[in-house]
Amino acid sequence: MEGEEKWCPAMVRFSTPVFFSSGKLAGVVTINVWGESAGATINRLISREEGTAFLVERNRGNQERNGIYIFHQDSTCEFGNQTGSKLTVFNQYPPFMTSAWMTGDEGVRINPESGDIVAYQFYSPYQRPDKGWVVVVEAKREFFMAPLATIKTRILWWSGLVLVFMVPASFFFSKSISRPIREVIDGTILIGRDLRHRIPVHSKDEVGTLAREINRMASSLQQHLAEKKRIADRICQSEKLASIGEMAAGLAHELNTPLSNVRALSSMARKDLKKGKSTPESLADDFDDILEQTAVCAEIISGLLSFARHQTQEKSYQDISELIENSLSLTRIQLAKKDIKVVVEENGELPMLKIDTHQIQQVFVNILLNAADAFDDGGQLIISCKAAGGKLVIAFKDRGQGIHPKYLPRIFDPFFTTKEVGKGTGLGLSVSYGIIKSHGGDIHVDSILGKGTTFTVLLPVE
Repeated sequence: MEGEEKWCPAMVRFSTPVFFSSGKLAGVVTINVWGESAGATINRLISREEGTAFLVERNRGNQERNGIYIFHQDSTCEFGNQTGSKLTVFNQYPPFMTSAWMTGDEGVRINPESGDIVAYQFYSPYQRPDKGWVVVVEAKREFFMAPLATIKTRILWWSGLVLVFMVPASFFFSKSISRPIREVIDGTILIGRDLRHRIPVHSKDEVGTLAREINRMASSLQQHLAEKKRIADRICQSEKLASIGEMAAGLAHELNTPLSNVRALSSMARKDLKKGKSTPESLADDFDDILEQTAVCAEIISGLLSFARHQTQEKSYQDISELIENSLSLTRIQLAKKDIKVVVEENGELPMLKIDTHQIQQVFVNILLNAADAFDDGGQLIISCKAAGGKLVIAFKDRGQGIHPKYLPRIFDPFFTTKEVGKGTGLGLSVSYGIIKSHGGDIHVDSILGKGTTFTVLLPVE
């Protein structure tokens, strides 16, 4: 509305336009609310015996009006700019209180001179922080502290009575409550260390019920953990068998050569015996060759059976270089079919690791098979080992196709695979991740699409 900047904050003017049904402006309805009406409301906030309440004008643009009383229970304080008294809140209250009234929205202060509690709240009919009203309520200290003084006296009396009965009461509570609670606390701590432990139950009250429920939860958790471990072992074993299936064709070819040699040597020795051409020396040579070829077969089968065997986790000290060589021997055919050259680099003397040999070998085999799948035809795979920061770092770096960035966050998720249907379970890396974590280590992958991938396994050195 025109001229609103000059309106008196002691008056609130509300206005709204009125239109004819045709849409033409008919006029404006205006309502004025004067400070006297607000004063009647403020008088109801607090009685004179309890304290005082007043209305202050905030008008930072007009210092003559800023801080004057619009309403006060003492009418001589009102409109100091018009009556000539020049009386404002700045004359009667300390600056830290008045500055809060003239800048803040609401708050509570203590008057340092009287100890009274002073609460304030700002309201602007103009929706402006520099112009409006501040409602202030000052509660007298002696009025509101009187009940507290009575309470204090009563507390002193009751404190004396409590002290008289404290000793027998303490003994009673120690026997009937504290000791059972202590047993529950101690039992809970022991369950946290060993799920097989149970809290002894001596009563049917609330403490006894709590102990029974904790025991029940411990039993349930123990069963769930055992089931989780059983499922994890089965998944691990199924992934191991899937890896064997992937290596089976190559191992069959590898076994075929020595077995063919055994057959040929046996056939020739038999013919020589029938013709009478054999001699003890020639038979001995044939038998030596047969034994050598069967030893090769036995070694291949032994490695495969050792890898496939279902075993519980059993940690022992192991030479990581030997474990890598055994893993390479199992995957040699897959790597050779892709014409992949493997280079093993060792930086300094490597410490022995306390690990489950079969599980860590399963991780290495899985990484090597994934590396073989990453090559189209020919390439180099570099395996490096070094000790750093209390850990042994084993890195498998290939120059294959790489992994698309959008797949990297999901690379260790169960059942996630980018291979064709029937060529992967999606469990290999997930199982490997679980095995490494159970050894207190870590495994992560870095890849650049089209340039290659690096799997890094970190195992703690004890």
